[in-house]
Amino acid sequence: MITIWVPKRLVEVDLYNVAARSPQALAQLSESSYARRVQYAAQKVRGSGAKIVMLTGPSASGKTTSAHCLAKALVQQGTPAQVFPQVQKLKGLGLDTPQATELVYLLNRAGAGLATDILDADACIDALAGRLHKMKANR
Repeated sequence: MITIWVPKRLVEVDLYNVAARSPQALAQLSESSYARRVQYAAQKVRGSGAKIVMLTGPSASGKTTSAHCLAKALVQQGTPAQVFPQVQKLKGLGLDTPQATELVYLLNRAGAGLATDILDADACIDALAGRLHKMKANR
């Protein structure tokens, strides 16, 4: 088992000063810091080859939220050809897919048998033309 520790810094005096001047700036600073830590964790998880990730912490400390953010980051770090064909998974995360990929997904659900790594309109047209050619040849 590989352990990846993503440190959380204690609040520094400078942050109190930021909060006193601008609560919005503090929120923005906190959000960007959190996003960097999530990306760091995603890179470490992907680099480790881990199949299971366990988050620990006290009750109501943000484990579920962090798990969702980490899942999004991991999906985003894959190659487009690896990530976008996972249409249902991406939709479940609230993410969009290229229109061509979604069309191929829907056609394959109906039995079209097209390649799933199609990302753009040109590749989609080529795949559909090839499929129609095969269908004509099999008649």
